[in-house]
Amino acid sequence: MAVERFSCADFEDALPRDKEGNSLWEQRETVGHEYTYAVPIINGTVLSGELEIRVHSSVNQRTGWSDGTGENSIRLYLYSPKYKKSLGKTESRWITRVSGWDKRMIKQLRELYARGLKSSRCRKCGELQGVFTAKTSKNKGRQFHICLNDDCKEWGGWIE
Repeated sequence: MAVERFSCADFEDALPRDKEGNSLWEQRETVGHEYTYAVPIINGTVLSGELEIRVHSSVNQRTGWSDGTGENSIRLYLYSPKYKKSLGKTESRWITRVSGWDKRMIKQLRELYARGLKSSRCRKCGELQGVFTAKTSKNKGRQFHICLNDDCKEWGGWIE
């Protein structure tokens, strides 16, 4: 399949909106001349500014269009602006820029959002605990909590 090119406006139209049509995303700084966005995650456990889904668009700021060729896919990952940390680099999601990229991106955003909603507070220090996925053969694929506070790093247990 051929790589699909899209404009910045096309990309922003594909990002999530509420029922009234209001944007559920915010534009962030450009990274390597690429537009980036954030979908904040806020609920009773996660406070404003603690957790978001970062979206790297593959749209070049200089041209306003995604590249025609190359390795730069759309990338999504959980990120904590408060702690300036990605929550599991291997948990990033890459969306290829072929036909249907917008539907695949929304599907991955929903999965990451649901994962972010599983975050909890640390019993020891009260800070946010991120959700991570085990890589060891014994527990491969199992999700668990760990405090994001570098001074604490308290184990929060397995998520059932």
